[in-house]
Amino acid sequence: MKVFKRIIAGAGASGLMFAALSEKTDGLIIDRSCNPGLKLLLSGSGQCNITHGGSIKDFIDKYGESGRIIRPLLYKASNVAMMQFIESLGVPLTERSDGKVFPKSMKASDVLKALLSKSNENGYSLRLNEEITAIDCGEVFTVTTNRNTYKAEKLIIACGGKSYPKTGSDGSIFSIISELGIHVTELLPSLTPIYIHGYKYRECSGVSFKNAEVSVYDKNSLVCRNKDDLLLTHRAFSGPAVINISRYISPGMTLKVKYVKYDIKETENIIKADFQTSSKEVRTYITKKFRLPASFTEALLKENGINPSLKTSSLEGEQIITICRALTESTYEISGRGSFAEAMVTQGGVCLDEINIKTMESLKYKNLYFIGEVLNIDGDTGGYNLQFAFSSASAANKDMD
Repeated sequence: MKVFKRIIAGAGASGLMFAALSEKTDGLIIDRSCNPGLKLLLSGSGQCNITHGGSIKDFIDKYGESGRIIRPLLYKASNVAMMQFIESLGVPLTERSDGKVFPKSMKASDVLKALLSKSNENGYSLRLNEEITAIDCGEVFTVTTNRNTYKAEKLIIACGGKSYPKTGSDGSIFSIISELGIHVTELLPSLTPIYIHGYKYRECSGVSFKNAEVSVYDKNSLVCRNKDDLLLTHRAFSGPAVINISRYISPGMTLKVKYVKYDIKETENIIKADFQTSSKEVRTYITKKFRLPASFTEALLKENGINPSLKTSSLEGEQIITICRALTESTYEISGRGSFAEAMVTQGGVCLDEINIKTMESLKYKNLYFIGEVLNIDGDTGGYNLQFAFSSASAANKDMD
């Protein structure tokens, strides 16, 4: 039976980046989907937020507690290196004012085509619609699928996690990895909306807030805080403000949202300076004074027991305090995070203690490598997860050269 030099399990971002970075070889890429790079095509809403601008030093805290562990990978294969590599494939990039980096065409398909072309040039052929069912680690690796059996000198696991299961990353590879005696941490959806009990903003779906401050508490202890754009959907809170802290939440925790830029005392002073002379309905006054969407103001007032059509001048002191608290520290009980179908990435995966973090090679099996989302690494939105895909693929490649 033919023995391939390298087999890559997974034709997603990390697997294709590995193949595109590779030296010319006799390689094979196996994927259970009918098309490669399906999740890559979804990234950045189809525009492919490839990485983020700025100093690579600023990337470290975007990966939670694991950032310090992967620091060497990020420094050796930085965002600058990644941008240079993608542009060397013939895909010009552009950096937005918020630091997010995209192909100038704003088409994820351009990035995918370039990676596939380079992978093919480097000697990798594709086997699609093949699900890996077993891996045997002997003198060479034996990879069994639902259709064929293959052998390879080196095996690179790049199957992703469980997010967006319709794209093929349904997590089925983890049971096979566990059978090899490799520890897999608990798998949870990450970068998801946050759900609360008694959500009242269904009619405000699509309403967004710039730089809203969101905090999460476990009893009275602060778990995390983030300031970013907040989006109301028909069922949950979304947008970077909550998505980037969803990895830290659990049911029963408290979500506190500050919808305006002022603190509670400043908000109170603003309203008290105006209310006696204002003949406007309170919903109109609050909407215009604090530049809020009218539908949201209406919902917020009703939720807090304030009649939206009440004249502002007739507000009583306790009602003003209630409004100020609603605007600056609305409190909600968290019911949970979104499902894997909603998650952008997976929290959990192959434990980092199982690999040499400098090379991505398994500590148990020589020539077995893990890269990308299959590992217990999940970054914030903004290109950080594709950056890790590149950095880990680069480290594994350099170890083989």
